[in-house]
Amino acid sequence: MRHYEILANGCIPYFIDLDQCDVRTMAFLPKELIKEAMNLPGVSYLSINHKKFNKVKYYEILNKLLEHTRQYLTIKIWPTIFSNRLTILEVEKFYFFPMMSARLYEMLRSCRMKQLMGDRIVDFPKIDHIYKS
Repeated sequence: MRHYEILANGCIPYFIDLDQCDVRTMAFLPKELIKEAMNLPGVSYLSINHKKFNKVKYYEILNKLLEHTRQYLTIKIWPTIFSNRLTILEVEKFYFFPMMSARLYEMLRSCRMKQLMGDRIVDFPKIDHIYKS
């Protein structure tokens, strides 16, 4: 998840072999924009040739990446995206095992995913401290 931190800090990550990345891996990452930045003239894995580097194009891509990050890659938006995906897939119940996924547990706890999804999400074992009753 470090790539999300890099994007949130206004930087563009560089991935070796991003072209061979499975579509299900880093599914929400705007790979095409990152590839576009990586392919700018003067950019290589180890350095940037500033004589060839197009700063205007770089900042154009960076602004698009920042907008995408704010819109789709924050912890506040994930419960909505997750809930929408379950609805699209016609999932009636989502069984949540917090011992298996710390990331989902944090999402459930900090973003009120349980409130968003109501009885559609079933967590086992029950996480007592996130409930009023």
